[in-house]
Amino acid sequence: MTIKFSLLFSLLLAASTVIANTTIPFQLIGKLIIIELEINGKSGNYILDTGTSDIVLNSQYFSVQGATKMGEAIGISGQPIVVYRHIVNLQIADHHWKKVQAKVLPLAHLSDLKGLPIMGLIGSYIFLDYQLVLDFEQRQLTMIKVAGKEKELPYVDPRPADVLLPFKWKTVMPTIEIFVGGYRLDFGLDTGAEVNILSADHAKTLGDQLVTSHNKNLTGVHHRARLVKSVILKDLVLGQFFCPNLNVVLMPMQKFNFDGNGKPIDGVIGSDFLLHFKAAINFKTRTIALWHRNGQRELIFARDSITDKE
Repeated sequence: MTIKFSLLFSLLLAASTVIANTTIPFQLIGKLIIIELEINGKSGNYILDTGTSDIVLNSQYFSVQGATKMGEAIGISGQPIVVYRHIVNLQIADHHWKKVQAKVLPLAHLSDLKGLPIMGLIGSYIFLDYQLVLDFEQRQLTMIKVAGKEKELPYVDPRPADVLLPFKWKTVMPTIEIFVGGYRLDFGLDTGAEVNILSADHAKTLGDQLVTSHNKNLTGVHHRARLVKSVILKDLVLGQFFCPNLNVVLMPMQKFNFDGNGKPIDGVIGSDFLLHFKAAINFKTRTIALWHRNGQRELIFARDSITDKE
């Protein structure tokens, strides 16, 4: 059984009023998407990070002098970080944002790890009026903006999508529903994470779905690395598709990425997964479309019925 979305895409295309459509190159350093942009006229390399909401500036290149202290944040390593705030102007190619909030954090370790100056992160809230298309094969990012209150955006691939998933906002990132062993879980889509993550709280519940692999060091926004367990998560279902194996690391997630009700997400889908696809993240319609690269079919169709266990 094959589900096609060509009719839906045609309707979206017809209903849209595109006012800006720009394609820019990106670098793939490790598994991170690096784009060049300007902050207050200063050009540099930034990580495209849908796992954070705003612009995050590296205090190695942006002084905290004159900035407002906001408090503390918790990074992927679980350690607190002092956060400052600037108001800045942003330019990506011919797209401009004026007087937007930017957080200032110590990120010097990212430059050390990746071998090039990383001036900051660009989060998902900047693109609420956009669809972003990530073409990993061509190393290109396409930004599509539409006018006013339009709710539909055109997709830029003539092929029907292999996967089309709705998302909701939870924590500060797009969050999709997945099913593992019949359990429903909320996974955030985080292009700033080089690995996929499963909450360590689920290790016992999903024990039959996990195959231990090895331990590895994980470094996040905070520079301290931590040793985590890497495992294979079996029988992962996304929408109508079935993924037999997904590499994930087990981490406690209670200390960071909370939504307004204080409930953490269950895991993160990172760039390790997305690299196998061409991906379109539509922030207007809250959908994610995926096309397999080079005709690959890592995913096969899911079973017809799934029990929702929470």
